[in-house]
Amino acid sequence: MERRKFLIGVGGSSLGASAIIGSGAFTRIESQRRVKIEVAEDPDAYLGLDGCPDSDNSSYTEIDDSGHLAVEMSPENENSDNDLGSGINSDSFTWFDNVFQICNQGKQDVCVWIDASITEGLELDEDYDDEDIVDFYLGGNREQSLVGEENGILLPVGECICVGIATVTKGLEAGDQLLEDDEIVIHADADAECDSEIVDNGRTAISFAAFCSSTPPTPTADIITISNIVFKTNDELEPVGFSWKSDDDVPIDRIVLKGGREWYVYNFDPGQKSGFVEMEGEDADAYVQPGDQDQLDELEISERSPCGDGFSGVKFEWDSDTGFTPEDD
Repeated sequence: MERRKFLIGVGGSSLGASAIIGSGAFTRIESQRRVKIEVAEDPDAYLGLDGCPDSDNSSYTEIDDSGHLAVEMSPENENSDNDLGSGINSDSFTWFDNVFQICNQGKQDVCVWIDASITEGLELDEDYDDEDIVDFYLGGNREQSLVGEENGILLPVGECICVGIATVTKGLEAGDQLLEDDEIVIHADADAECDSEIVDNGRTAISFAAFCSSTPPTPTADIITISNIVFKTNDELEPVGFSWKSDDDVPIDRIVLKGGREWYVYNFDPGQKSGFVEMEGEDADAYVQPGDQDQLDELEISERSPCGDGFSGVKFEWDSDTGFTPEDD
C-alpha cells in the first residue's frame, strides 16, 4: 500500500503523489497521493502515474527532482500558461479534464478506483448539498466518477486511463483545504470485481474522424496521434471523444466527426497541432443533425469527402478491435 498527499484548497491549491518502487507482480496497491494541486508518482512504477499525454491540462503536472509526478494548480506552476490566480475559485463549479494518468505496468489486470475523503466540517450551501466537493472522474467523462470501489474500472495490463478532477466550492471560503488529511488513495486490486453500474453519457458513438488542412502539406496518418479516448459507456468500446496531436510542422485546420447520422465539425483558425474533440454540439463549430442534407450541402462535406471543399486530409475509421485506423489500412 502506498500513501500520498493531495492538498486541494480554495484560493491556493495543489495536487501531489509519490512513487511506487519495487519489482515483481502486484496483486493490490493502494497509492495515496499528496496534493499541493501537487501529485507525485514514478511514471515507470508498476502502478504508473504521469501527466495525461496530449492534454492541455497536463500542463498542471511536472516530474520533480525525485522523479515523481507533481500536479500544481497554483501560481507556483511554471509549466502552465493559464492564469491560475491563487487557487481554485470560490463559489464555483470547476472541472479539469484529463489531468493525470494511471497506468497498469504490472503483470495482472486490476480494478482501479480512488478514495477521497472531504475535510471534516466543510459544508456547501444547502442548495448544493447533494454535490460532491471533490470528484475524480474518467478522462473527460464528467458523468463517470472513479471515487469508491463501486465505481472501479478494469485496467488491463499495459493500459492507461486519464483522470479528471472536479471541485464544487459553493459556500466555501478562501483557504479551505478540501481533502481530509490532504490525502487520496488510488486502489489497484487484482482480486476486486469491477462491477460498477454502466454509465451512458448519451452521446452518439464516433464512426470516423477526418483530419483536414486547407493548405499543403496534407495531413497523413503517420503524423496523427489519437489518445485518451472517451467512450459512450464504461462497458462498451464506443468512442465519443478523444485527444489528438499532429506531429511535424502540419497544423490541422478542421476535424470532422461522424457518428450515426450526426456530424460535428471543428474549425481551427489558425491551425492547431493538438486538442480534444468530442460528439458534443456545445463545443463544435457546426453540428449537423440527422437528415439535415441542406446543412451538409452548405458545409460541402460527405462520407466520401468528409473534409469538405478546399480541404484535404486523412480519415480514421473506428474499429473496436484495432481502434482508430486510417481508411486505407
